[in-house]
Amino acid sequence: ITGYCIGSELAIHLARRLKQEGKASPKVLMMEGGYLRPHYTSIPQPALEHPLYSEHYRISNALTNSFPETEYDGEIIITLANNASHRLYLEYGEDISEDEYRAHVAEIEENKKNWKTHYPNAPFHLFNATHWTFFDPDNLQELVKIVEDTWEK
Repeated sequence: ITGYCIGSELAIHLARRLKQEGKASPKVLMMEGGYLRPHYTSIPQPALEHPLYSEHYRISNALTNSFPETEYDGEIIITLANNASHRLYLEYGEDISEDEYRAHVAEIEENKKNWKTHYPNAPFHLFNATHWTFFDPDNLQELVKIVEDTWEK
């Protein structure tokens, strides 16, 4: 099972549930997930006029704040972008301020530390990318190599 961003956390929860129910013990490829997302402050909402954007952020915050801890005792590969972006929202919005950027960098570093601490024996890979450039072609080739090297031995 694989997932990106919030989808990676959902993939871990699904894998844990399948294993707990005795249905399967899936392998998980975690890409750019937040280990302690329920403990983060709410996802900041950009100043946008359309009411759908407000509803999107209300639902996103409710969902992420309801997540249980991201624990799974099956096989998992952890992959993260190593760089912060000056833009929190790819599709709209302005670049963030330098203070917000420094806070974002600290959050990324804390996230890396949390994944390493809670999964000390899992393969851990950092990509020279931001959240928004994670799926560049070179990174996709590296992801394939990581999966093959780890699980196709």
